[in-house]
Amino acid sequence: EYYHAAANRNSPDALNGLGYLHFYGDEVEKNLTTALSYFKRAAELGSGDGLVNAGLMVRGGMGCARNVSEAYGYFVRCAAPPMAHQSCQYNAAMIEAAGEPELGIPRDCEMAVARMRQVAEVGRWMSPMADGLKAQLRERDESLARRAERLRQLQALYERALQDKQR
Repeated sequence: EYYHAAANRNSPDALNGLGYLHFYGDEVEKNLTTALSYFKRAAELGSGDGLVNAGLMVRGGMGCARNVSEAYGYFVRCAAPPMAHQSCQYNAAMIEAAGEPELGIPRDCEMAVARMRQVAEVGRWMSPMADGLKAQLRERDESLARRAERLRQLQALYERALQDKQR
């Protein structure tokens, strides 16, 4: 309901969200054609996630006929600055590395390498965030273990008090 209201106001995030719901069949009937239409609308509004999702579906022929050329167009659009969407960088590079000459997409290993280098460089920047998340989760797990131990201690105290009272 909220997604639809926001989508009616041309919210790219809401359109992309509706696309996900229809793609996975979450809370609605699974419908790849409908999912693709939402992703395409989000893409038209400049959503990087909409562009990559539409590109992946079109490239795989999900909800439509397979069209690598159209998919490549989506990937190149969101791979370019200012978006520089990493998934689009990767997917554009994969198409460029192989080339699709019959579709007018020449093999361009230099461009593919440049895109993959950008993906790899971002990956290095992401590793401190991943390390931080792991540390936070480890601390949370340790905190939960301490709480569980404290509850076991309290339960033991309660049981001893109950036994003492029964004597």
